Amino acid sequence: MGSVVAGLIILTKTLLKDKLNASWHYYIWFLLVIRLVVPYAPQTSFSIFNLVPKTSLNSIENYVVPSNTDVNSGIKDIFFMDDIHKERASSNGEEISLNKNTIKNDGVRYLHLLWIIGVLAVLMYNLVVYLSLLNKVKSMPKCTDANIISILDQCRRRVSVKKKPDIICCTDSKGPSLMGYFKPKIIISPQVLSYLSKEDLEHIFLHEMMHIKRKDILANWIMIVVQAFHWFNPIVWYAFSKMRKDREIICDAWVLARLEPEKRKNYGNTIISLVEILSSSYWRPGIVGMAKNKSEMELLSKNEKIADFFLE
Repeated sequence: MGSVVAGLIILTKTLLKDKLNASWHYYIWFLLVIRLVVPYAPQTSFSIFNLVPKTSLNSIENYVVPSNTDVNSGIKDIFFMDDIHKERASSNGEEISLNKNTIKNDGVRYLHLLWIIGVLAVLMYNLVVYLSLLNKVKSMPKCTDANIISILDQCRRRVSVKKKPDIICCTDSKGPSLMGYFKPKIIISPQVLSYLSKEDLEHIFLHEMMHIKRKDILANWIMIVVQAFHWFNPIVWYAFSKMRKDREIICDAWVLARLEPEKRKNYGNTIISLVEILSSSYWRPGIVGMAKNKSEMELLSKNEKIADFFLE
């Protein structure tokens, strides 16, 4: 059902690509998140699943969700297998049925175990990667340049954010990226800080402040947990990847809406400059960034009215 919802969202976004603003392109993904978190919905005659023949649904239901009789026999199979075989040994037909139920129940139990192992593996991987980066960040120096801190504080007041993030000069992650929900930190390489102009830094800080204002770090962790529970579904992975890209676009749109029209091209040029100096760009758990790839970001420098289109 989650796959069907994801497919409908992707289709809607494709058909109405130029008619939906950036906010709609991003927030429509939360229909998928809600559907994955709450897998059971009220019964209704208006459902896409009514297109599937009932015989097919019943066969799937009988296999995935056994009846009460199957559940009871499954419990007996586990704890009282010897007694059951003795009691039903006189009937070959019932014994064959019992064996089939046992095989089916064993298969379901193995699938449950495989799913749990997958969930734990994905969660542990994300947690280990995040904690490893957090330990590195703790050992990295904070930026003490008064001019840079002043630019950050101006951007913070400009978008009405109360939290004051630290600027961490991290050589292992050129960034810029944001981590930490309660104590946010902007991670950026000293090389990037020295390379970019004052206006470039203003654009970067405005973008990261938008992430803080919109609570994207919290939303990102929710996505990680939901994705872990649906690790077996490649459509969910693809949908969340597109959702993260739309999140960056809406942040860009919000920043552009707060810039003077004559400065919007400069914002796009800032992102293109970032992409050019970053040797690699990939997503890490618990991190929200800025630049993704050059082809996507060049649009920002070519269209002066992009903010008006995205947020109208």
